[in-house]
Amino acid sequence: MTVEPLSVRSSGHASNAFPFAWLVTPIGRAASARVLIAAIVVLGSGVAHAFNTGTVSLTDDAWNAVLYFDVSAARDQVAIEVVDADLNVSGAADSVTITVVSSGGDSELVILSETGPATGVFRGTLAFDTTGAVASGDGGLEVRNGDTVGATYQDAADVYGNAATATDSAFYWTNPRSGTLTSSETWTAAQSPYYLIGDVSVPSGMTLTLEAGTEVVVLATDNANLGQDPAHIEILVSGTFIARGTAAARVTLHSAAAVPAKGDWRGINSRYDGSRIEVSFADIWHTTYGLELQFGTQLLEVSDTTIKWSDRGIYASGTNGNNITVARTTFFDVAYPVRIQCGESGSYDRFCQWSLADLFIDTNASAPVTIWDGIKAIVYQSNRAPSTSRA
Repeated sequence: MTVEPLSVRSSGHASNAFPFAWLVTPIGRAASARVLIAAIVVLGSGVAHAFNTGTVSLTDDAWNAVLYFDVSAARDQVAIEVVDADLNVSGAADSVTITVVSSGGDSELVILSETGPATGVFRGTLAFDTTGAVASGDGGLEVRNGDTVGATYQDAADVYGNAATATDSAFYWTNPRSGTLTSSETWTAAQSPYYLIGDVSVPSGMTLTLEAGTEVVVLATDNANLGQDPAHIEILVSGTFIARGTAAARVTLHSAAAVPAKGDWRGINSRYDGSRIEVSFADIWHTTYGLELQFGTQLLEVSDTTIKWSDRGIYASGTNGNNITVARTTFFDVAYPVRIQCGESGSYDRFCQWSLADLFIDTNASAPVTIWDGIKAIVYQSNRAPSTSRA
C-alpha cells in the first residue's frame, strides 16, 4: 500500500447528518479519486479530530457493568461511568454532569470526574437512600426493592456530529436467584419479590415451594445457561416444584421487561423421571412454554391457574407414563394451550394418563387442545374445551 500526501478542502456537502465534511484528494491524482470524509472537525490548533459516540454504564465498585444491584448484599451506592473522548477539552482531567433516576420518582445530577488527563473516561458514585422520602436534588437516590435505576448522558456530538442521548438501566433487587439448589427452599410472600437472573434448577430429591402470595420476576436474559435455551431463563425440575396459592393470594411468575412479551422466559420445565410439578391458584405469564414435560415419567397437577401471553401453555412431548391433571385453568393469548404427545414424534404409542376439566381458552389459540394417544389423535377446537380423561 502506498501512503500519499492529501489535499483537503471543504466539500460544500455539510448537512444535519454531516455538519463537517471535506473532500480528500491524493495529490497528483485525478479529481475522481476524491473521497468524502464526514464527521471531522478542525480544532483551533488545526488538528483534525473525529467525533466519538459517548456511552454511559451503571457499574459495581470495580467499574464492571451490571444488570442489577443486590439489595441483600448491603449495596449502598451506584457507580456510573461515561466514556467519551470528545470531552477532553483541557490539558487536565475534565468533568461531565449526568442524570440518574429511579422508577420511584427520584432524579439526581451527578458530576463525574475524568480518571486522568485525556483518558476520556469519567467516573463517579451516588449514594442509595432506602428509607427517605423522594426529594430530587438532595444528593441521594431514593430507591426501594424492585425499582429500576437509570442513567442518562447527553452527548453533544456522536460519531456523525449530531447530538445524542446515551442511557443505561439496572434493577435494584433483593433475593436475586439463579443456579442449582443445594437444599430444598421455600419462597414466601413476605420476602417477595424474588428475581430470577438465570436458570434455577431443582435437583432430584429436593423441593422448591412457592407459598401463597409469592411473586417471582424473571429477567429476559439468561445468565446461568443450565437448561435448553441459552438465551432465556428456565425453572428446571428434576425434583419437585410446588406453587400453591389461594384465591386471595395467588402465586405470580412474570417477566421483568419494561415492555413484557411472549417468550421473555422459557417457563417451568421437567425432563426427568420421577419429577413432580404442582401448581394451583397461580399466574404464569410471558413464557415460551408455561409448563413443559419432556422425555420421561412425570406428574403434573394444575388447577385454578392462568397462563397468559405464551406460545404454548401446557406442553408434554415424548412422554411415557405421565399423569397429567388440569382443572379450572384459563389460557389467554396462548397459541397452543394444551398439547399432549404420548410417545415419540411419529408414533405416539406410549401410555400416559391425563384428565382435563373446565378449561377456558380465548379465541387467539391456533389449536386449543391436542392430544396424541397411541394412534388416536384427539383435537378440541372450541373456546371452552370439554372435560376429557384417560385413566
